[in-house]
Amino acid sequence: MHLPLPMCHKYLMPKAKRSGLPTFSGEKEWQPGPELLREYLKDTGFSHETLAQLLEVSKTTVNGWLNKGKRPSFRMMFVLQKLAHIHPARWMTEEEREHVEKSRKSIERLRRMHVSKPRTIVDKVAGKL
Repeated sequence: MHLPLPMCHKYLMPKAKRSGLPTFSGEKEWQPGPELLREYLKDTGFSHETLAQLLEVSKTTVNGWLNKGKRPSFRMMFVLQKLAHIHPARWMTEEEREHVEKSRKSIERLRRMHVSKPRTIVDKVAGKL
């Protein structure tokens, strides 16, 4: 089910857009979702209660996101991305970010191997038999 945003939501966003897709290793300082959400509240002048009403969640839920280490639901992460320009990856834990970074490096290594050596992996294995 789609959570509709009010028609005025584009006027509620601060002028400076939040960062898009994060690059985990290339950033000088990682800003997690709760910090970015606090900045959004400060920039818009919203209280926890106002944001909760806008998102149709409880004030306790918003407080949990900001102060208690809770994460929004997957669906709500995308609503927050649309409303406050906070990419869902900003809610990842340190361990999850490390896992993603390792995966990215592995994919890049495989791409380089494929480009530099046009033979397929099957050819390499068959050649060793």
